[in-house]
Amino acid sequence: MLNSLLLCLSTLFLPFLQWWQVDKVNPLKLFDDNKVIGGFQLRRLLFRQGHHAYVRSVVTRVMELHTQGKIKPVIDSVWAFEDVGEAMQKLCDRKNIGKVILDPTAEPKPKVTENKEAAEATENAAAAAAAGEEKKEPVQNGE
Repeated sequence: MLNSLLLCLSTLFLPFLQWWQVDKVNPLKLFDDNKVIGGFQLRRLLFRQGHHAYVRSVVTRVMELHTQGKIKPVIDSVWAFEDVGEAMQKLCDRKNIGKVILDPTAEPKPKVTENKEAAEATENAAAAAAAGEEKKEPVQNGE
């Protein structure tokens, strides 16, 4: 029972652990490459500095621009919850351009089993062997 619980927990946290092992940002490297990371934290504005009205006005303006169609989010891909590991891998490999979305209503991608891959490899090898046999010239008098 304990082993199955530990196995379950390890599979649940595996995508997080993979993400956590991604190389961290080096500020000196960013400086040398003339790059910048910018942004601000809404929590600080809302709770520590008391700028509720300012944040509300900015969010309202952004939503108006979205409603008018002047801005729209860039969506890279949509994944089912069951495919969270693959989605996290895409993020870790930095292969996304735009948002990677987890959709609870999306159907998971069908998994390619090893048996199918082995069957395809066997079929390809058999087809290649058959093609090679057809091209061989017949041997005459033991040559």
